Amino acid sequence: MLQLSLLAALLSLRPFHADVETESERLARLTTISTAIAEAADLATCTGAGARPGCTPLYRGDARELAFLLLSQAYHETRLARHVHEGRCRTEIGECDSGRAIGLWQLQAGPHLPVAEWKTLAGSDLPATRRAALEAARALGRGLNYCRTPRGAIALYATGRSCRWAGAGERYASWQQLLARY
Repeated sequence: MLQLSLLAALLSLRPFHADVETESERLARLTTISTAIAEAADLATCTGAGARPGCTPLYRGDARELAFLLLSQAYHETRLARHVHEGRCRTEIGECDSGRAIGLWQLQAGPHLPVAEWKTLAGSDLPATRRAALEAARALGRGLNYCRTPRGAIALYATGRSCRWAGAGERYASWQQLLARY
């Protein structure tokens, strides 16, 4: 089951250095993240129980690949920091692009994400986390369609303007390692 593989991967990652959570709190939050990612990946690829007839995929690829790409992106963007997940960015020190980004995937409002919708992505509950994961999947899907490679999609996600970015190699390698291991 994809959700369990994602949870195992999440549990293997080093927590954000300033997170103060009990083991049970962390497990509950990571379970929410793994569930949200698995559901968003199914919806974005038109697979799984939530698939609708005539569904147009947001991401051309399989749900497992997308799910681990979402996990990798969230980890690299925020280290899955609890306060960021809860929508409590420390903008005074520049976190969350000084308030322009929101959630684990550091999404920004713009032409593809209206401000009213963007504001609903904050929060560590399952609905908000699922909405954020689905928006990140949509952004990665646009990147894959435009750049034609996952590495290019990662670069476009990070830069918003280019299919090339020096940091894409590290994120791509992390994604590949997670895919291979889980």
